[in-house]
Amino acid sequence: MKNSKTVSTHFEAFGFVGEHGSKFYPAKMNMLKNIAPSKQTFGFPNDWGNAAMFYNDAAFKEAGVNMEEVKTWDQFIEAVKN
Repeated sequence: MKNSKTVSTHFEAFGFVGEHGSKFYPAKMNMLKNIAPSKQTFGFPNDWGNAAMFYNDAAFKEAGVNMEEVKTWDQFIEAVKN
């Protein structure tokens, strides 16, 4: 995004930032705004983060579940049912 002419500024021009900007964490809004060459909002951040689950490996072993084989959330949900 070296050319500020390619950055969409309609979010601010048409009042979207004023109307919806307060619905987002300021750090997220400022992160995108601060990296834009024009210093104008060019997108609305939804989320950034990791999905993680901590579990008690011993409890799963006791239930006969090998967590090395659990690769998806659906498999995890099935393992929890045991």
